[in-house]
Amino acid sequence: MLAACEIGQLRAPFGAPHALYALVETMGASQEGEREQLEQVLGRALEEGLVDDVIVAQSIDDAHRLWQYRETVGEMLSRMKPHAAFDVGVPMAQLDGVVSSVRAALERQFPNARHLFFGHLGDGNLHVLSGPHQTSEALHEVEGVVYQAVSRAGGCISAEHGIGVVKKAFLPLSRSPHELELMRSLKDLLDPGHVLNPGRIFESGPS
Repeated sequence: MLAACEIGQLRAPFGAPHALYALVETMGASQEGEREQLEQVLGRALEEGLVDDVIVAQSIDDAHRLWQYRETVGEMLSRMKPHAAFDVGVPMAQLDGVVSSVRAALERQFPNARHLFFGHLGDGNLHVLSGPHQTSEALHEVEGVVYQAVSRAGGCISAEHGIGVVKKAFLPLSRSPHELELMRSLKDLLDPGHVLNPGRIFESGPS
């Protein structure tokens, strides 16, 4: 949130900073009825101390303004180059521990870089952005920190996107030898000539 306000020149949404911000969007058959239900749920959450503060968009323009905090990611990426960007999957119960351990390790090893954490709260899809890093060795070291933490948590090194060639060396951290062999067998079955995306994940040519 701090990075979004700084880079996007946005005003902070609340009067005081908080440790965690959640952007929630709902959709239903009745806008009025859905809003009433949402406000009831948020009201109970405030009363029970589950959240510190809330903002409910009163119009489409309000909603767009709230989404601006999340949509500054593109500007963050351009300003933090050369950067390491990650899209990993972490079990919900392990999410806080992974973020805390990775943040501590990166801040210790790269105190002059910026390390940002955001993602999709409902499915454990975590994005990590770290940079700038001036050498390929530093970028590779950041990859090791993140992927090792994900592996210890029983997560996966790619949540929304593919493995490609960049993540290929780290795939065994989240897939067992048996799983990798099954993947190779399916590749050989469906693409015996290995003409589809050759060299991705598996070397070209049938096993």
